[in-house]
Amino acid sequence: MITQKEKILLNIIPRIAAGFSLCCASYMIWTILRSKYYRSRIYHRMMLGCGLNIILMVGITFWGSAAVPVESDVLGANGNQATCSAQGFLYYVSMSITPLYYCTLSLLSYHAIRKRFKHSNILCIEKYVHCVVVLVPVAVACYILSVDGYNTTISGCRFASIPAGCGDSFPGSEDETGQACTRGPQNITQLQFFFAMLPGIFILMIPTVVMILLYIYVYRQGRIYHEVAVSVVLQSAVYLLVMFAIYLFRVIDYFLLLFKDEYVFLTNLLANASEAFSGVWILLAYLYFRSDKKKKAPKQKETPSYPPDDAKNDDNSLSSKSIAKIADSTVVAGLTEDDQNNASSSSIFSKPEFSIFDGNNVSEDSPWAKFLSEGVDEDYEDGPVWQQ
Repeated sequence: MITQKEKILLNIIPRIAAGFSLCCASYMIWTILRSKYYRSRIYHRMMLGCGLNIILMVGITFWGSAAVPVESDVLGANGNQATCSAQGFLYYVSMSITPLYYCTLSLLSYHAIRKRFKHSNILCIEKYVHCVVVLVPVAVACYILSVDGYNTTISGCRFASIPAGCGDSFPGSEDETGQACTRGPQNITQLQFFFAMLPGIFILMIPTVVMILLYIYVYRQGRIYHEVAVSVVLQSAVYLLVMFAIYLFRVIDYFLLLFKDEYVFLTNLLANASEAFSGVWILLAYLYFRSDKKKKAPKQKETPSYPPDDAKNDDNSLSSKSIAKIADSTVVAGLTEDDQNNASSSSIFSKPEFSIFDGNNVSEDSPWAKFLSEGVDEDYEDGPVWQQ
């Protein structure tokens, strides 16, 4: 039995987290929409889809228990069955589309690197990605609505039947005795497994498998691309960390409910709070993997050659650029081994040299330039958008 204090925490903490998500998602949307360069790139349009659905999720979280029928014993209940069904429908849609967009990034990254970031090969499929990511959750949400599957829970109106614990138990669960549901499908546990828990598992596992396959692909290209493979591992770790931070607790929460017939308040609270906090995690990932359009360096005035005067007409004299290179190499050579290791290790915590999700220009001597052969596709760099 949930206590009054626990009810208050379930109402307050997710809303506080949603407030942070609102600020972060709004900033990300504003940043993308105001920049023609960002709007022209696939990665940013995918993250724009995440941001818009996070705004929807935030609205649902703020609405909270106010949508619950007033006759229920949920703290703050002030709605009816119609508002409850509407909230449950919108919650399911928003919490399905955002992870699908984020999950799709791994597939696009794998395909883009296999194609050496020639985006003309993947621009044509982007519109179908948007359609699938949006239409599939909406279709499932409509089916759940048709069977009266959105009802009151302790967290608000969600995908469930009432009273809590009713319906047929999942095969193999510890408690196989269930009472009849007064509203909602009788086979609610099976539906929750196929339409909630199983998609959550896929959303966590598919990107993990894809990023492992991407690393294997790069590793098999040869030892000369060792630095590229290390970069792929580090970026994959950051990408997957965000995914697991947001959705792992929800999968655990469903597992305990469906297979153990056990409600754990802390797990449920963490699941609600981490989902409400998703806007912060998504923004951090967006900024980390985002490429910035490099501005052309201003033309510098010509400087006298070095050495001056007496060496001006000497064909064997060094140019200023050559001297600069020698000076740079001298400085590097003068560093101790520990200093060089510290300098290289510090780059781990900075933005990657080349984003495996967004792509960007790299210097000619970069390992990524050698790996990509032709670098970033020039047509894509100019910013064409797929035709509708």
